[in-house]
Amino acid sequence: MDKVNHSRLKTPKFFKSEVSSILLFLILAISFTFLVFEFIGISRFASKVLSAFPLLLLFITVAFNRSYTLDYYDYKNSFDTGYDSELFDIGFSYLAEFLKFMGLEFESILFIIGVLLIFVILMFTKSSRYTNLVVILYSIGLLIINVTQLRNTIMYLIVFISLIFIQKRKVIKHYLLMFIAISMHKFALIYTPFYYLCTKPRKEFISLVWKGVLIASIVAPIVMNILVWLFPQKLTVYLEREPGLGILIVFVYVLFDLFTIWWIDRKTNNKIDKKDQEMVEVLYRFVFFSIISIPFTFYFLEVKRMQRNALLAKFFYSAMTLQYMNQIDKLITIVLLLISALLPLLVMYYNDELSKFIILDRNVILDFIGVLNFI
Repeated sequence: MDKVNHSRLKTPKFFKSEVSSILLFLILAISFTFLVFEFIGISRFASKVLSAFPLLLLFITVAFNRSYTLDYYDYKNSFDTGYDSELFDIGFSYLAEFLKFMGLEFESILFIIGVLLIFVILMFTKSSRYTNLVVILYSIGLLIINVTQLRNTIMYLIVFISLIFIQKRKVIKHYLLMFIAISMHKFALIYTPFYYLCTKPRKEFISLVWKGVLIASIVAPIVMNILVWLFPQKLTVYLEREPGLGILIVFVYVLFDLFTIWWIDRKTNNKIDKKDQEMVEVLYRFVFFSIISIPFTFYFLEVKRMQRNALLAKFFYSAMTLQYMNQIDKLITIVLLLISALLPLLVMYYNDELSKFIILDRNVILDFIGVLNFI
């Protein structure tokens, strides 16, 4: 494995920590500035115009990232030599083979993820003037993880696209996309009952999910044995990582997510336009559905990705509903969202992992224009 030349990744002078990310700094600085304009009530059209540059920066950060982490090397080497069917799902392997057949390199997968991400953000914020808020929250809470977890990122972005067909009650199109998502990462199997649950009234939906949590708590040992039998290589690695205090952290995350969507729902009850209401309801349920994974956190923390994947739904849910709140409630909601986005950073700081953000500066565009030479 080649060694990373850290001399090219010196900490910018305007940072006082080990964290080095010129792109992240630009995304957050510009998005926060534009969010102020959105907060004071600019038009939706003006908001879309202002969000274009932060979205472009986010696309560049993801699509042209060359992180040189262990995950990056594993994916790249496997792309070049052929993906091991025991380690990678069949859909992802076929995608790689198709891209190679087209004469493309491994980096084309990163480009596809960047396109999918921006498409999903635009799709879920088209009726909102708070796109910049989504960019801020995503960049703080999910960006650093998603640039390395390629299969999971592709999978859950496809799952998000499939949510549109839950709103439209097009079951075949929904499950066709779900099949593609599962072929990218088997974790998507956990979302297969979500369409059915969304056909129920909300009270029944909540009751069924809580019953699911109870049943999962009882059958979790059996399920874990089955999973180890089905995926011995991967599950053995996951189970070797003791959950420890990570269980408590996941519980805090989930409770805070539930409190946030409860607060928003309480403040926007019966105020949301019919054109937004159905999608808002689907997103609310997607966040709530993440509690189904809680019983399995006692065995391995890898399942926490369900709660992490639900964060983007919470961001979209918030962006779509903020326009129906008064200024005070908007401010309180934004503070709640920022707290939940910053909580993982506190854990990273405690574990001395903030330097991971340095991988965002391994970027083709920054290299091309020579930005890092001047830092």
